Parts: sequence; C-alpha cells; structure tokens
Amino acid sequence: MKGPDKIYVREFAEGLNQMWSHIKATETSAIAQHEYIRKDALLEWAEEMKEQVGLGLNAYDMGEENGKADMLNALIDKINSM
Repeated sequence: MKGPDKIYVREFAEGLNQMWSHIKATETSAIAQHEYIRKDALLEWAEEMKEQVGLGLNAYDMGEENGKADMLNALIDKINSM
C-alpha cells in the first residue's frame, strides 16, 4: 500500500495532534498546520526531471543542460541523505 504524497499535522495550544490527515484543513481551531511530503514522491519527481533534461538537445545547449543535471543530482543526493 502506497502512502499519500502529502500529510498535514495540526498543532494546537496544548501541542501537536497525534492524528494526521492527507487533506488540508480549511477551518480548524489549530494554531498551525504543518505540511510534510513523502520523500519517495520527491525523489521520483527529481529522477523524472533528470531523465528529461537531455532529451532533444543539440551540442550548443548541452552545457546548460549538464548544469541542470548536476543540480538535480545534488538534490537527489541531499534527499537521500536525510
């Protein structure tokens, strides 16, 4: 079973609520609502973007695209280290 890509945790005056929801609350007595994303969902997106970076480019464009690929690789490495 795959978990939701985003969850929301509500914070009340007495502390964080132990319950979470995949639906963002529009009206609540919470003092704050914290949004968290699933690490794997972000990694999947970054890998897809990395695959698309070099598609259909000529030699002139490759320098800029290599820089984009390097940034995506750094992002993927950072997420994996968390």
